Amino acid sequence: MAVTTVTSGLNQVKGINYTVITDSFSDWSSLSNDVYFYDKATSLPYYKNASGTVVSIFEEGGGGNTIYTADDSLTGNRAINSGTNSFNFTNGSNEVGFPTFNTHPRWSIDNGTTRWDLITANSSGSFNANEFGIANGSIIPIRIFNGDKVALGNISKASLNTNYSVNVKDGLLIQDGDLFIEDGQLKIETKTNQEIRTQNNQFPSFQFDNNTTSYTLGNADASSTTFNEGNFFIYNSSTAKTNFLLTKTGETIISNGATAVIGSEKISLQGHTLIKGADTLGTSSALQIYDGDGTPSELLSVKNNGTFAVKNSLQTSLFLDGSNGRNSMGMGNATNSNAFMSIRNSNNRPYALRLEDSSGNLQVHLGLSALFVHDSGNTKKHLMFAQGGQVQFQQYAGSSVIMQFNNIGSSHMLGGFAIGGATRDASSILDLQATNLGFLPPTMTTTQRDLISSPASGLTLYNTTTNKLNVYTGSAWETISSS
Repeated sequence: MAVTTVTSGLNQVKGINYTVITDSFSDWSSLSNDVYFYDKATSLPYYKNASGTVVSIFEEGGGGNTIYTADDSLTGNRAINSGTNSFNFTNGSNEVGFPTFNTHPRWSIDNGTTRWDLITANSSGSFNANEFGIANGSIIPIRIFNGDKVALGNISKASLNTNYSVNVKDGLLIQDGDLFIEDGQLKIETKTNQEIRTQNNQFPSFQFDNNTTSYTLGNADASSTTFNEGNFFIYNSSTAKTNFLLTKTGETIISNGATAVIGSEKISLQGHTLIKGADTLGTSSALQIYDGDGTPSELLSVKNNGTFAVKNSLQTSLFLDGSNGRNSMGMGNATNSNAFMSIRNSNNRPYALRLEDSSGNLQVHLGLSALFVHDSGNTKKHLMFAQGGQVQFQQYAGSSVIMQFNNIGSSHMLGGFAIGGATRDASSILDLQATNLGFLPPTMTTTQRDLISSPASGLTLYNTTTNKLNVYTGSAWETISSS
């Protein structure tokens, strides 16, 4: 054990200027107060202060602005109290340290161009009390606040929202990774409180809310009480109506509340539906419907110029032409711009047109070149046809023709007939009634009269050769003259 006082030969250029060397801890009590010394056993310099306490020069701060620099290990805790002074580790222009205290405890990292501060905040204009921040001057891109909340993107003290674990300003980029939210809600909110958010504790869905109307876009699972599992939907939460629905079985429904197709259709438009064409007068199609054949055939066509056609693979079944003010209609592949309605019996069916009453009884039917009119008991009453140059009109009583007019000389009528009055004299078969008109029999010359083949007895005519009435008696023509 020994204490050596060094009085000469010192040439220290680094570290602490010590003047005493001790062999071990047992020598320290014999040293004077307020002295720096070097201990051989620990290979460290020490300071015995004015009160007689030996401390490490790291705790005391050394002499002047120098510090011990030898490589070694420290045992026990060390504390540096810089007071109002800064404490920095410097390598040229690079610096890590504790700057002069002003408001907040901080640790600074400075590369000579930019300085970043790690701050444990006191309450101030920039921070709430007990926040932790990473700051670049007045810019604070990262805050930890309220114990378990994080703010990213230079969010001001006044804008922090304690309702959310993470506050993000000016966008969030997730590159080559996933955003996973478990038992929580993803919410995107504008400054006017308009929102896009996921639905918490429900099937996968997004809700869009503009403070007036709320729509939900979702894919239902088995927990849904409104939709079948696997349905994809757009739902108006404000009106409790489904506007769009895709089912896992392939149906598409566009409606104002329906959640099922009506029958076996794959696309169901329920409610008012508008299809707007591309222009007003063009011949391009505003709507086309095709069959499901491998080479599809057009079934329905609606053009922008107002024409409408229902077709099959062979011909046009119905054609409506509203172009250029025509307003005409054709059926059975018939089109005629001069007719309001054209019907063509393309397959020679018994009827080209059939009209029935509310009970299904035939009233009128249009056959091959003929028009039939029936009564309510389905009994034929009238017939009019034109065929082979013959034009004929018939009226029936039961199955019998009681009146017939045609252009081939075989017109007839059962019963009497009145002309010029509403009733016929019961004793006459022909009753001609007039007060200013007369009866004009057929007029002809004698030569023409004699050409009549097999004249009937009583046949009457006016002979223009003799200007007399002639009556056939059964064997000869007699002249009726005044006595």
